[in-house]
Amino acid sequence: MLATMNDTLNTSIYVTVDDNDPTCLHIIVLNKNYDSIINGNFQITGNYQYNTAETWYFDRYSTLIHNGTGFSFTSNQFDFNLSPLSVHHIVLTNGTFVVEEEETDSGVSGFTVHYNSLMKEVNVNFLEVVNSAISISIFDISGKKLKELNIIPFDATVNIDVRYFISGIYFLQVQTGDSTVSKKFLLL
Repeated sequence: MLATMNDTLNTSIYVTVDDNDPTCLHIIVLNKNYDSIINGNFQITGNYQYNTAETWYFDRYSTLIHNGTGFSFTSNQFDFNLSPLSVHHIVLTNGTFVVEEEETDSGVSGFTVHYNSLMKEVNVNFLEVVNSAISISIFDISGKKLKELNIIPFDATVNIDVRYFISGIYFLQVQTGDSTVSKKFLLL
């Protein structure tokens, strides 16, 4: 998980996903400036679309933890005012795992995913030989990344060992350059 702020002198930010609930994202933001309110613009990227947000904070005026309000949250983006010399805990919940099954114009031109139960592997068959570096990731239904390969394939098929995966629904994501394509597959 990566989080950055433009004003590194006056702010710090930390982000983590809840180990027990991958649909819950915790953001800790500090305003280290003693006198000024800092406006933060937050944009969350990834495979989860969050639906609700709550915040708690304390600041230089009180050591009591307050439940914060007053920011709108839509499409994984929100603006938030950080009071002077304050710590804010923002919790985004009810995340929905989103898989985009569209491909962009460049990069990966298309592929199929086939589970070979005899070999306990997933075969990724590209319609054309890919001559550039690609990243192949496998996610479980909750969105947890289980495997990632960074390779340059030498032919049109990549075989991925999944013998330690349990039966269920998975998502395979292929990324090259600016192109990302995801497909769903089932292991029995």
